Amino acid sequence: MSTTQPCALAVLAAAAVVLTACSSSGSSGSSAAQAQYSKIKAATAPSPTSSAPAGPSIDLAALHPCSLLTPADANRVGHAEGFDQLQDASTVYKLTATLQSGTDPSCKFGIADGVEEGVATFRFQPAASFHVGPNDTRTTGLGDEAYDDGDDPVVRVGNVTISATDNSFPDSFTVALIRAMIPKLK
Repeated sequence: MSTTQPCALAVLAAAAVVLTACSSSGSSGSSAAQAQYSKIKAATAPSPTSSAPAGPSIDLAALHPCSLLTPADANRVGHAEGFDQLQDASTVYKLTATLQSGTDPSCKFGIADGVEEGVATFRFQPAASFHVGPNDTRTTGLGDEAYDDGDDPVVRVGNVTISATDNSFPDSFTVALIRAMIPKLK
């Protein structure tokens, strides 16, 4: 017999003695163990609300998507992002907003200054299906969660996602527009 076998037998015997002592101590020992187990389980279990997205709760039925950007937002973002390479301090970016039909609230925004123009449709959907794909890049500091799939950013704010479709703007411009929308969602 090797020296590890007597050690293993000794450990097994000690475990059997402990188990026997616990089971023979009556219901007080098992109830104390059960109480300790319940405390540990309660402390480590996810809270009932942990499956709900963090952030504000937004009523999609009451959302007016075309009110989330103003002409001042369009002008500020246009200047900050240098949308028209020939812009100067007097350049004015005009905003058009067209409510889109469909099941999800969405609005098609156009921004133009007479030389450059661009459009994007922003769609607002329940965040239940929000996920980050294996090839998507996380974007930090935008909403509660955000990622870019290589085409357009998708942002979660509370229980709503914002995505851009039919987008002719550069990504940084689209992100700046979403940043302007987010405070109006809360």
